[in-house]
Amino acid sequence: MSKEKFSAVAPFLLVDGVLIFAIITLLQLDWIVNHTLYNYNLHFSFNWAVPYWAFLRTSLSLLTLAVTAVSILGYVYYRNFRKERERVVYICESCGNAWIELDGSFKINRKLPKFKILKSCPSCNKKLLDRPN
Repeated sequence: MSKEKFSAVAPFLLVDGVLIFAIITLLQLDWIVNHTLYNYNLHFSFNWAVPYWAFLRTSLSLLTLAVTAVSILGYVYYRNFRKERERVVYICESCGNAWIELDGSFKINRKLPKFKILKSCPSCNKKLLDRPN
């Protein structure tokens, strides 16, 4: 993966990593409650177990949902980033305007990934390739 592509998805990977770390931490906390604390005379009671189970399951399901959502959004953003980089930018040498072609129409663009010279400018209608050298 190139540096540009990695920088586009790095925030999503960071958030996914933090969320997965939170899931691992919750599972470690559950292990501590179910194994270690019984050695320190923890007595099972439904008074604390039911709210604990509800909290644990709710937290794990919400974190899993968040990991899934961030992964899907990251993938969609990465796909859109690739499509944006493949668009063609037209530059008028006469007036200096730049356009990006979207479905046959032109839109002013400030980022210029690819360049092509126009035969005539959509703004000033000047024929650009017919001029003498």
